[in-house]
Formats: sequence, structure tokens, C-alpha cells
Amino acid sequence: MESSSEELRGNLFHTKIMTIVKGEDPSNINDDTSIYLGSHNFSPSAWGHIDHEQEAVSINNWEFGVVFGPQKDSKAMK
Repeated sequence: MESSSEELRGNLFHTKIMTIVKGEDPSNINDDTSIYLGSHNFSPSAWGHIDHEQEAVSINNWEFGVVFGPQKDSKAMK
């Protein structure tokens, strides 16, 4: 079943975006910039936390995300 634009109007998307840049200017996107696009909430439940007693990482839910990390000649793509 396909959805029309009218059916989707008013829906809030569950997407998060995080940009990591060097320096004080957040608009300075360059080869060293990292960009995350995904649906994780920014919390320990979503990203996981280290359980020191069991020496393991505990993750309470799974979500999808993509990271565009630092890479030579990647400024134009980012």
C-alpha cells in the first residue's frame, strides 16, 4: 500500500542528525567532519553502556544509523 504526501502530512520523523566538526565554526564541513544520520535517541538505552560487573556492553534496543566518518576528499559529499 502506497502512502500519498497528504497522508504523511503532520507526521514527525524519528530521524536524528549529529555533526562533529573541528574548531568552533559548526558550518565548517570538511574532510575531517563526521556526520551521523539515524533513528537512535541520544541516551544510554539506545547507544549502550558498559556493564563493569559483567565486562560487557548492555544495549536495551536496536535502531539503525549511518556514520559518514573522516575521509580524504569527502567534503563535497558531506
